[in-house]
Amino acid sequence: MFVSRLHDFLVGPEEETYWIVRRWIFRGLGFIYFVAFSIIFFQARALWGDDGLLPISSFVSMVKGEFAGSATTAFWQLPSLFYFAPPASLFAPMGLAGVAGGLALICGYANLPLLVLLWLLQL
Repeated sequence: MFVSRLHDFLVGPEEETYWIVRRWIFRGLGFIYFVAFSIIFFQARALWGDDGLLPISSFVSMVKGEFAGSATTAFWQLPSLFYFAPPASLFAPMGLAGVAGGLALICGYANLPLLVLLWLLQL
């Protein structure tokens, strides 16, 4: 009896739908995005900044050079938003937007525009 009540309290009454799985998968995905973008927010400059371990600007120029200087061709071969904007200006906004999106998923606000935004930001 106690286990049945505990189960109903934690996951709701049993139904023939998959909303429980959907809810927890999206919350788990939100947690993964939250952790990943938190790391990007705090460590991106040290890793990819102009004085970082692997400067993203040199990587972007090298990749663009391989594809005849075309950002769109490079994007389709190695997807990244850094081809279209100066990398140093994207670190903080990208990290904050990803953290906010991850928190929104954790709180249960899973919708298509949010998921597409997070997917684009991970590029």
